[in-house]
Amino acid sequence: MVEPLADRVLALTLADEPGQLAALLLDRPRWEGPLDVEAAFGGRTPEGAAPLHAAAVGGRSACLAALLAAGAPSARVEPSGHTALHLACQGGQQLRRGADPMRRRPTEAAGVLANAALYECCLLGRDALCRALCEGYDVAAQVGYKTRGQGHNCFHAACDRGHARCLQAVLAACGASSDGTRAAARALISGADGDGACPIHLAAHSGAAACVRLLLAFDAGLEGLRMNAAHQTPLYLACARGHLETAEVLLGYDASGEAAEAPEFTPLHAAAASGAADVCALVLAARPELLRVEDPDHRTPLATAVSHGKLESARLLAIAGAAPRYGAVDLVDEAHARNLPALAAWLRDILSLIHI
Repeated sequence: MVEPLADRVLALTLADEPGQLAALLLDRPRWEGPLDVEAAFGGRTPEGAAPLHAAAVGGRSACLAALLAAGAPSARVEPSGHTALHLACQGGQQLRRGADPMRRRPTEAAGVLANAALYECCLLGRDALCRALCEGYDVAAQVGYKTRGQGHNCFHAACDRGHARCLQAVLAACGASSDGTRAAARALISGADGDGACPIHLAAHSGAAACVRLLLAFDAGLEGLRMNAAHQTPLYLACARGHLETAEVLLGYDASGEAAEAPEFTPLHAAAASGAADVCALVLAARPELLRVEDPDHRTPLATAVSHGKLESARLLAIAGAAPRYGAVDLVDEAHARNLPALAAWLRDILSLIHI
């Protein structure tokens, strides 16, 4: 049976009464002796959460501080599989006092990823907490942590969500030691389960140009990485999503000879399919040889633009001198076949002038 003291502690925590909670726990008369942990903190909500977990998930920071100061156990795992540190990170709070940032959620918690605290902070954009975790714990161990199921680390999380400040905080902490630098280098080329995407692939796909800059400043060689499953480089992904600034950053670091990659995965094909004429122009200016490269179906970037009905991309590529055919197919006929009469008419007129 839960002691009355535990009931009062839980009630004051849920009511967010830090003053009364501190008076109850910290201003006890000496004759009462030290607190018994179970007697003081053994109360549970209907969901099974202890007072410390309830304070963390509810954002009751003053109550959280009072509970920690009184000795509430921070490493205890609640029924959902979270420690109080996980919940504090989700709520944007700091929780130190012996909390283990690498504590995993139990494997038997069905459908729940085993997220470490730094990963969750990067996922949610808690840059102040990222800095605190990097300063207070072994950063090399934390960046090596990977989620179950996805195989993502904290860099994947920050890049996918575009949280550049979190990424900057972790990279800076890693760069301060040789162990951290080596751990970061390994984590940055770590591919996700399934598609093999590294953090820079997620940043490029999301259009997180600031994250891409930070990654390439840390290691310029990341630009030439491919995804294991689809063989798509970061530049290809940025172009496929029409992210102009990100594509520009990646092209500025293109020292890896990306032109040698398989023709079916050229960034100009990707830009043409996205319909982003400005990205097409950017790639074409840097890599004019891609204008005539064909994919396995013999489609040029212009043919790709036509097949996707991207008028502006098709116009730009045609004016740049792209051939009006791919294989045995006339692109005017292709536009008609795809029920794009306006594009067919424009192509017929412009191509007749350019290719007389």
